[in-house]
Amino acid sequence: MAKYKYQIGTFNLFDYAGVERHLEKMAAKGWQFDSIGSFFWKYKKIEPATLKYSVTYIPEVSDFDPEPLEKQKEIEAYCEEAGWKKVGSWMQMQIFCSDNPEAVPIETDEELRLEVIGKSMKKNLLFSHGLLMAVFLMNMFTTFSTAKRNWVEFLSDSHRLWNTGVWMWGILILLIDLAFYFGWMHKAKKAVKEGLGCPAPKGYRYWTLVAWGVLAVLILGLIASYTSGMLWFMVVYLTGIFFIIFGVRKVQMKLKKKGFSKEGNWAVTMILCVVLSLLFVGGAVAAVMVFDISLTGKKEPAGTILLNGKEWKIYQDTLPLYVEDFAETGYSGSSREAREQSSFLVGYGDYEEYLFEGQEVTSVKVANTYEVITVKAKFLYDFLLEAFYEREFRHSDEAEKQKTEYRAVYEAESGTMYRQYYEGLPVVHDWLVLTENKIVSMHLYLDDLTEEQMKKIVDKFAE
Repeated sequence: MAKYKYQIGTFNLFDYAGVERHLEKMAAKGWQFDSIGSFFWKYKKIEPATLKYSVTYIPEVSDFDPEPLEKQKEIEAYCEEAGWKKVGSWMQMQIFCSDNPEAVPIETDEELRLEVIGKSMKKNLLFSHGLLMAVFLMNMFTTFSTAKRNWVEFLSDSHRLWNTGVWMWGILILLIDLAFYFGWMHKAKKAVKEGLGCPAPKGYRYWTLVAWGVLAVLILGLIASYTSGMLWFMVVYLTGIFFIIFGVRKVQMKLKKKGFSKEGNWAVTMILCVVLSLLFVGGAVAAVMVFDISLTGKKEPAGTILLNGKEWKIYQDTLPLYVEDFAETGYSGSSREAREQSSFLVGYGDYEEYLFEGQEVTSVKVANTYEVITVKAKFLYDFLLEAFYEREFRHSDEAEKQKTEYRAVYEAESGTMYRQYYEGLPVVHDWLVLTENKIVSMHLYLDDLTEEQMKKIVDKFAE
């Protein structure tokens, strides 16, 4: 049977009552609290026992102070006289244990308890949550600033959507954490004024489990969105980051135990973090460049042709529409290239078809280039159509926009085909097809299309 047991901590620093009850329940099950590490709470196997735990706070304590502080020594000596033995600490929280069920409580002044909890929370939760919130909001601002330039590309990219979900959920976790704390503090102050004890923050542990559970799902979705090359890179990258954090933390705790000053410990820790992070990130980037590691996956060409004495790659990807579907080409060869991405909201494809004659040619004809936006979430259709228009004319001033329009030139139950007009005259090669769930922007090599050709194009995209 295992001698030790580890659990992920689901408590907040202010939840002293929850910590006390939890540790007492664990002791009754035969697991005595041992210590709190960087990621887990550790317990050692004992015979089931009735133990009493009590939590107090020392706001002056930090992870960089040499231990123990004089105040810690004084409190520990006082508690020992009262029958309490210190068994661990977590930031400003000091955890004591007694096998005497009648042991006198360490904290008897509830107003003072609230005061020291408030100071401890300002030093940790409020400061750390504030920094994280700033980082998360800055990331979201950058994300949505990029998305506004091309909503289609953003909404059809599964990786970006999952990544955005992780950041947004992180912001929600921080906000709810803060709401729990301020709500608890408000109730606690009211209870103390009425001569009652501080209440336990109801539901916080359940919320923590939900928060971590949803975060795990989002991270799994993010991982699933990676290409195989990117996945292996991220596994190595995150493993490296984990070991850097773990190693720096070990150094920090050793310096703390050896009595290094607070300032010296902080300086060494920060320098190690920066230097190791730069070396690791630089090494990862260098490895990708030197060994030509593909993170997005390389597409191999189907063959090559000689164009004016130079070798050009050709592709034979599957396209939703080929020139031969609606027109005679007169060419024997073609290169067909597709670049596609898709999410549960939107699919996006960028397609090109080039025509040539023979293997050694002097010219290649651009036959057909088009973009297909497949709207899977129907409520996004009008938004994406508007975003398409905005993108089309983003480099035009208002006067130019007024001169350009799309006019319906073919309408059927399956969809509508539009032609672009500028100052009342048709633009030779630019067309737009709208079906129930697709928005297709086309640049065709033909100067004009017959009604029969337009029908074939619309029907093809409506399939």
